[in-house]
This record gives sequence, structure tokens and C-alpha cells, in this order.
Amino acid sequence: MKKVIISITALALLLTIFLVIMKMEYGKIADKTGGKTQVSAETETTNESVEEADDSSKGPQPHQYPEYTPDQVTKPEGPAIATDDLAVLAASENDTAGAGESTDGETLSGTAGMVSAHGLDFYRVSRNQIGILWSEDTDPEVVSYTIYRCSVVNNVGAGDWVKLATVNSDGVNGGSKNAYIDVLSDTKPVQYGYGVLATLKDGSTYTSAGIETIVASNIRVCIDPGHFAGRNTVDGQYRYCEGNFSLVIAGELGKRLHAYGISCSYTRTGPTIAIGGYANEELDGYHIKLRGQYAAVDGCDLFISLHTNSNQDNAHGYPTFSQPKSINHPLVIVNTLACNNQTALNVANSIGINLVNANYKANLSTVTNYASAAVGQVPGWDNNINDSLNVNGMTLCRLNNSGKDYYGVLKGATEVGIPGMIVEHGFHSVPEVRYAAMQGGLAGIWADADAYGIAYGFGFVDKISY
Repeated sequence: MKKVIISITALALLLTIFLVIMKMEYGKIADKTGGKTQVSAETETTNESVEEADDSSKGPQPHQYPEYTPDQVTKPEGPAIATDDLAVLAASENDTAGAGESTDGETLSGTAGMVSAHGLDFYRVSRNQIGILWSEDTDPEVVSYTIYRCSVVNNVGAGDWVKLATVNSDGVNGGSKNAYIDVLSDTKPVQYGYGVLATLKDGSTYTSAGIETIVASNIRVCIDPGHFAGRNTVDGQYRYCEGNFSLVIAGELGKRLHAYGISCSYTRTGPTIAIGGYANEELDGYHIKLRGQYAAVDGCDLFISLHTNSNQDNAHGYPTFSQPKSINHPLVIVNTLACNNQTALNVANSIGINLVNANYKANLSTVTNYASAAVGQVPGWDNNINDSLNVNGMTLCRLNNSGKDYYGVLKGATEVGIPGMIVEHGFHSVPEVRYAAMQGGLAGIWADADAYGIAYGFGFVDKISY
């Protein structure tokens, strides 16, 4: 009997030790994963995964040394404005001008009395007004400034330079920048080249400088860098944070849109976001609609929310954040207004096509095709679309049970009458993508695709891909 009791006691002790060990191991796992995995629900949030890195070794493994060659990606050229004709025109119209010869298309040689205004910039006032700005630091030496304009077609200056107006200098250095508002004849999307030439008080003292020109349009885009700093972090191999990287993409996109003459507004320009008295988590959850509604503040023509994608836990038997390159396909999710707006769909389709090409050329994906959408024929959401391997990228629309936009940011844009889209550039669950983000250059590659797509949608370039 004693032996039986001792055996039972020993078994009980062993069981207790086993349970303690299991509890400790579970505690380690819970500490690492936060004890939970966020699953998308039909609320005003996006479906980005927020799980921490999964160290599971089950399933096939992707490449351990990702290949990344951004130099293979062809980048679009910015608008090119020739200055030769403007130089000759300026010289011929200036009473004190000389021969008016141009050197290398950049400078006016022997055009005494004329100098190019510098520090040119622009801003979209409205769909029928474009504001042109330039530096005031030469005002004491300048009698007047003459504003010229030419058409821009497919990123190249086209047609003759046309004199718009002459603005007198106030003769004072300092204060606000000089400005002129070009009032357009209609509200259709348009892109122009602008130059501003100054007539100097003492033509014998000053000679002309290089002619500075700028491209400007009547289009404004609201850029929403998804989430906020620290959101959706992947630890472990090639650490990555979607909320941080989306802001990097936004900065690169803004620079490229400026080169196309497109003005930008931003829902955030730093690590945090604050709109309408709410911030960060609130604007990533219940009040997320405010991000889309923000596009109306400056009367934007388009809302674009920048993201990277993820998948369900351990999809296809791979660790959650060690997915193969074959899962990496871009998705552009448009709101209900964009579904019936040809311009917005042109933007979405072009962005998607160029992202597919860029990701493939950079060795970040095996996907080579993109399924564009047409007005009235935008496919709906299917959970299999997101996680499947070797499927096309695509433009699509996701609705809730009421037939309204599923995602809060898109619902907000719809409510203020602005076509909008979420761009899922690639899967951060693929190690090669995270590695490329760490190495630098990836944000610019994706921004190239976004900017070109926007320029294509509004008719500033005529080919859907570069």
C-alpha cells in the first residue's frame, strides 16, 4: 500500500512540475505575441495584421538571403520644360535687352536688364486657379516681374510660351513671397509650365541668370500615411513597422507629385496623427473616418491611404512573417465613389500595374500580372484574394453588409464626396520586402508607381505604365 501511495504521490509531483513548466512556456509565448492576434471585423478599421513575429520553423522556408536590386527598376522621368524659347521671347520683349541668345537652353547670354526670378513654387488654389510663388529677395533691384506659361504634354513642355501678366515689384526685400494667381478657363485637370522673368532697374549692372521654370497643375491629392508610428511592428528577422514606413512612402510620394505639379495635403507629417481632437489609436479605430474626411479640408480631388499588407497566421504552412515571394501582390481597394469614377479607376489601375512591375523587377515578388477594373465592373472582396499564392494584383472594392464602404478611411472620403483608395503596396510578411525596406530605396520605388499612376489618372501622361 505504501508503495502505491508513494507512486501516486510521485506521479502527482511530476504532473505538477509539468504543468508549471507549460505555464512558464505559455507565459513566454504570451509575452512575445501580446497574448492575442488581432482579427479583422466588420468595423471602421483596416485589416492590417498587428501580430508580432512568429519564430515557428514549420513549413517551407523562403530564401535566407533576399535578392534586392532596385537599380533594375525603371523610374519615370519628371516633366521637362525647355527654356530656349522663353529666353528668346523675354529678350525680344524687353526694350533694354540685347541679342537674346540662349546658352545650352539654360541661360540668357547678353540679355542685359532681364533676370529669371528664382525660388519658384506653386499651390493649387482651386480647380480653376493655380498660384505661382517666387522669392522677394531681388525686389529692391527689380522694376517688375513678367509671368509666362506654356502647355505640358506627356511630361514635356509643348507649344509657345504665352505672356500672362506683368506684376510690379514693391522694391522691398523681405516679407511674404511674390505671388500671382493664374485663373483658368475651366476646371478640367490641366498641367502647365510657368516661368517668371524680372526687369531690373539698372540693366547695365545686372545680367541675366539661368531661367527657372516650374510645372504646376490644378490638382490636389490628400495623402494618408497609414496608421501611426509603432503600429504593426514585425520583430525578429528584418525588423519592420508599417506605421513608420508608410510615412516614408508618403514623403517620397509628395516629392514626386510636386515634380508633376500636383499639390498635396497630408493627414500626418510626423510619427503621430491628430484630427478633430482625436489622435493615434482613436484615428486608427472608432474615429478612423476622420482621416478620409480630412481630404475635404483643402478641397482635394483624390484621397490615397498608403499601407503594406499581411496575411492570416501561418498561411500556407509558412510562419506568419516568413511568407514566400509568391504571396506578394499589390491590392488597390477603391471606395464606392471611385468605383464609378473613371479618373480614380485609371489612377488605381496604373498604380497597381506599376507596383506589380516594380516588385517583380526588384525580386520581391513572382507575380507579373495585374487585373484592372472598369466603371461598373469593380470586383468585390474575397478573403482568398488576400492570402492566396501566385494570384494577380487587382483593383477591387470591399463593402459591408449595408452595401457601404467597409474601411473607415474610405467611408470618410465617400461621405465628403471624394474618390479614395487604399494602396497595399506589398506584403511586409515577406522577409525580402522587409529587407528591402531596411536597405533603403523601396519607398522611392513604390512612390514612383503611386505618383505615375496619379499623373496617368488625371491625364498628365498617356501610357498606363512607365
